[in-house]
Amino acid sequence: MLRDHVQLERLERSLRSASTVGQCWGAVESCASSLGYSEVNARLAGISYTTISLAPRTGPYWQMRLNLPEAITSTSRSATGPPRTPSF
Repeated sequence: MLRDHVQLERLERSLRSASTVGQCWGAVESCASSLGYSEVNARLAGISYTTISLAPRTGPYWQMRLNLPEAITSTSRSATGPPRTPSF
């Protein structure tokens, strides 16, 4: 849980310091797997982004959808087990 909290703090700092949409996506993409996500899709400022899943989905997975302000949407999937309660 502490590791996840540290990762979320790093993500928040990266997002706050980002000056472009591409930098925002880079921050999300770089922390996704360390937070347990096997795939992340987002639409930021009208541009679609997605991570490349290296392993095919072979079992059950869960999905989380975030409705963010200003028409930004994000969908995350994890095949690593049941949803984890966010630590923030």
